Amino acid sequence: MLRNLAIAGLLAAATGAAFAQANTPGVDQRQLNQERRIEQGERSGALTAREVNRLEAGQARVERMEDRAKSDGAVTRAERA
Repeated sequence: MLRNLAIAGLLAAATGAAFAQANTPGVDQRQLNQERRIEQGERSGALTAREVNRLEAGQARVERMEDRAKSDGAVTRAERA
């Protein structure tokens, strides 16, 4: 029973993520690439903890802007830029 609930939850999350990506696939891919680069820099020691925090805050800002752009159900060219 618990396993079925977990699977249902994962499917719901994947469906939601797929829907979100359908609206702004370019932005989503760029965000993913940036997160990977930040994690790589953190692991390698190329970035300090302060730099990681600053970069992650910037990523969160972009995500909030994306959410705002999607809030009315359409993302305009200006919002994409």
